[in-house]
Amino acid sequence: MSNKGLFTYLPGEEASFNFLLKLVENLDTYSLKELVKTSIFKHFLINKTLQQKLSKLINEKLYQFRNSLTIEDKLINVFGNLMAFNNDGANIVTVSDNKALGVLNVDTGECNNLLESYADAHQSVAFNHDGTKIVSTSLGDDTIRVWNVDTGECIVTLESDTDEGMLVALNHNGTKIASVDYRKIFVCNIDTGERKIISLNHTRAVSSVGFNHGKDDPNPGTKIVCGSKDNKISVWNVDTGECNNTLEGHWDSVTSVEFNHDGTKIVSGSYDKTIRVWNVDTGVCILTLEGHTGVVTSVVFNHDGTKIVSGSVDTTIRVWNVDTGECIVTLKGHTSVVTSLAFNHDGTKIVSGSYDETIRVWELMKFV
Repeated sequence: MSNKGLFTYLPGEEASFNFLLKLVENLDTYSLKELVKTSIFKHFLINKTLQQKLSKLINEKLYQFRNSLTIEDKLINVFGNLMAFNNDGANIVTVSDNKALGVLNVDTGECNNLLESYADAHQSVAFNHDGTKIVSTSLGDDTIRVWNVDTGECIVTLESDTDEGMLVALNHNGTKIASVDYRKIFVCNIDTGERKIISLNHTRAVSSVGFNHGKDDPNPGTKIVCGSKDNKISVWNVDTGECNNTLEGHWDSVTSVEFNHDGTKIVSGSYDKTIRVWNVDTGVCILTLEGHTGVVTSVVFNHDGTKIVSGSVDTTIRVWNVDTGECIVTLKGHTSVVTSLAFNHDGTKIVSGSYDETIRVWELMKFV
C-alpha cells in the first residue's frame, strides 16, 4: 500500500498516538508533508502535549535546507550584520570578502544585482522596510552608503562620526540610520541630513545595534539597543540621548541584539553560549535559553515575536519558542561557523550564512 493510501485508510479517532509517532518516523519527506495536512494529524494537535512531541519529531525531519546558495568568498566578520531579507522575503542582501554586495533571489539563488564594491570590506547591511534601498557600512573609509536596489546605484554617501568598526541599523520607515562604535552612536536623518551624536557608556566595543521598529510599536525608531563586548546591553532614547536602561546578566561578550516587532522585548546572544530575552521597560531578563555548545553569533525574532532563531560557532541553528523557552528544532547542515541569520516577514523562511562559504534557505512548516 502506498503512503498516500495509508493516509486514506487510517481511522482518525481510533488511531493511537504511538502508531502516529511510528508512522512519522518511517515516512519519507514527501509523505510526511502530506500527513500533516490530514484530519488525523490535526486531531492530535488539539492536545498541546502531544502537539509538542509531534512537532519535535517532525521538525527534525522536515527542517532541511531547501536551497544552498554558494558565494565566491567567505563571509567576513563573524559578528557583523552581514545579511538581511527584504520585507516580502523574495530577496536577500549579503556581503562577501571580495567587498561585493549581492542581492540574491531566494527561490532561484540567482544574483539579481551586484552593487559596486568600494573602499574596503563591508561590515554591516540592512534593507529598508519596502525593500527599495539597502544601507551598508565600510570598514575602510568610515562611510555609510545607501543603494537603490533596482539600479544598483549608490544614491547617498555619508561620512560617519564613528570609527573602529561601524555597525549600521535602519529604522522601520527607512528615514533614520544609526551607526555605532563603543564611544558613540551616530544618528542621521536621510531625508533632511539632520545629525545627532549620542555618547555611550560602554567600556568596550559595541558588537550589535538595532532600532525599535514596526507598526505595532507605538513609538517606532525612538529607541536604539546596543550589545557590547563589556557583557552589557544598553537601551537609548534617540530624541533625548539618554540611556533608558542597562541590561546585565551575560557573563561574557554580547554578540547580537534585536528588538521584537512591538518593541517590548529584546533578545541577545553571547560568548557565554546563551540567549537571553529581556523586558524593555523593566530591564529584567525574563528567559534564558541554553543548548548551543559554542559562542552564539546571531539572534533574531520572527515578525510576530513568538520564535527566536539563533546561530552559533557550533555550526548549528536553533529555533526557540519564546513562550515556553523550548528549542523547537536544531538545524544542521553548515560545516563551519554560522555567521548571520534573518527571518523573512511571514516567518516561513530562515536564511543563514556561514564560514563554509554557503548561504542556506530553510523552509519552515506553518504548524510549528
